[in-house]
Amino acid sequence: MREFLRNDLAALITDLEASGVAGLAGLAGKRTAFRTGCLIDRGSRKSQQLRRVVRQEQAINVLLNQRAELVVGAQLANAGALTRMRADTPDSRASGDRTSSASR
Repeated sequence: MREFLRNDLAALITDLEASGVAGLAGLAGKRTAFRTGCLIDRGSRKSQQLRRVVRQEQAINVLLNQRAELVVGAQLANAGALTRMRADTPDSRASGDRTSSASR
C-alpha cells in the first residue's frame, strides 16, 4: 500500500478531530474504521487467492473512498459552522432591518 496516501488521510482525520468537528455524528468512529478498513487482508483464503497487486488496488480504493467521505464531511461541517456564525451575527439582522426601513 502507498504509505503517503495513508499518512495524508491520517493527517486529515487528525485535523478534523482537532478542529472541533469530531462531535459530528459518525466522525468519531472514522479513525478506527480507517485503521481497520485499510489493512490488507492477508489471512483469509479468499485474499490469498488474489494477486498482491489486486489486494493493493482494493486497499487504495478503500482509502480514496474514505478520503472523499472525510473531505465532504469537513466541507459540510464548515458550511454548517459558517451558517450558524452568520445567523448569530447581529450585523446580518441589522442590515436587513435598515434596508426594510429605508424602503418605507
